[in-house]
Amino acid sequence: ASTTVRGAKCEEILEAFMKDMNIDMDASIASLIKGRVLDLHLDNKWLSSSDPLSRCNAIVFALSPYTGSDGVVTIQRKGAQANPQEYRERILAFFLTKCPDQYNMHPTKDDDNAYQKQWASLLLWDLLCLFSVSESPEAFDSLSHCSMLVTPGSDNPRPMTERIAAIVKPLTDFCVAQPAGTPVVLGCQELPTDDNSDVWLESVLSPMGLKCRRQVSDVSITTGFIHSASLDAGFVDMSTVLNAQLTEFLKSLDVSDRIIGTTIRRAQVACYDINQTSSGDPYYVAVVNFHCKSFKKLTGVQGKFMAKAMELAALLVPVEGGEPVKEAVLVGDMNLEAPWPKGANAEEQRKAVLEAEPFMIPEGNRESMAPFGEELDKAGIETFPPLNYFTTLKLRTRFQAQPEKEGDINCSRKDFVFASTNVEKPNVMIDQLLVGGRDDATAEAEGNLALLMPSRLW
Repeated sequence: ASTTVRGAKCEEILEAFMKDMNIDMDASIASLIKGRVLDLHLDNKWLSSSDPLSRCNAIVFALSPYTGSDGVVTIQRKGAQANPQEYRERILAFFLTKCPDQYNMHPTKDDDNAYQKQWASLLLWDLLCLFSVSESPEAFDSLSHCSMLVTPGSDNPRPMTERIAAIVKPLTDFCVAQPAGTPVVLGCQELPTDDNSDVWLESVLSPMGLKCRRQVSDVSITTGFIHSASLDAGFVDMSTVLNAQLTEFLKSLDVSDRIIGTTIRRAQVACYDINQTSSGDPYYVAVVNFHCKSFKKLTGVQGKFMAKAMELAALLVPVEGGEPVKEAVLVGDMNLEAPWPKGANAEEQRKAVLEAEPFMIPEGNRESMAPFGEELDKAGIETFPPLNYFTTLKLRTRFQAQPEKEGDINCSRKDFVFASTNVEKPNVMIDQLLVGGRDDATAEAEGNLALLMPSRLW
């Protein structure tokens, strides 16, 4: 009975949507996606705030048999294959929680039609994915073995501790190679937030003398630092001070509230006393950790922001009545885009990446990043690695919500360390640059595409 009611309700809303969009009722969902009639840009974001697992996209769970931190199989990986009707019921239940009884819902939203289109588009996409998985169970079983979440050669989910250990292995290897007592600070974004994640992190980091400290003011608690446990006692969180100054600066640049909100919420500011001896004055170093998600094409503005952040970070006074920090370093994910020239197809993209210098973004893709680098150059700030190196290399498959982009390559620069090394009196010297986990020998022998992510090396 509930299936009938839910199906009828969703069908009524879908019919109104199709009529408004002048969509042929006999059109295939796949053709609507390929023709970009449907709006699927929220595919990996539109989840229930109370229960992130309540949206059931069959392809997501068919390709990654991860069962959740509590050990209970919340969503059966093979549920869509074994009982598609029950899975369909769950899909309809979720979409009804996102949509009121009538088609003209959410009158408080700026654009009702945009919301309605997103709702209908994602419902149709999820139903198409369910059909695909239920029709091809063996194929999806085979594909799932490629997942980074699966132990190689088995159907078993890869233990979280093993995955964390693989991610931080370059850091732990680096620590082993340094003289005893060398202080280490690593800025982190997208830290795991599962119920037991802190326990898992501690089990991996503690034997190496490392500790994780999250950003408490970020509601998502995905921002934080991994640092030497010996530095924890001298840790001073100055996020409130610097973020207030940076907020005012962003307002002076007349950027949107969205840019200000996402940038400041994910920024964490730490001052560390790295004098590990029992005598002598404190030696404070400021490390500012960013996740800039929303500047998009405003790369020059983003560069000005980072230059200001460096200027203000160098003036931080961690101890009341004391002196400013001795050194300041900025780290983080800048989310810079390096778009392909208009019309470049998948084969042309592949050729350009292969022909580019090792680890370098193809020359034709660097134009949008240039204003960012120019602003940093003016301020005497150097980026590590250099600006035109890529830190992201991904290839789209057909198993995502924009299948018309199958084969497209994302070769871009996300991750940075910034230091004021090109000023009259630099307060930081870079001794060695390590890009963790990158298989340089393979890339130099086989070309840049040998670095495609995901890889168990990265």
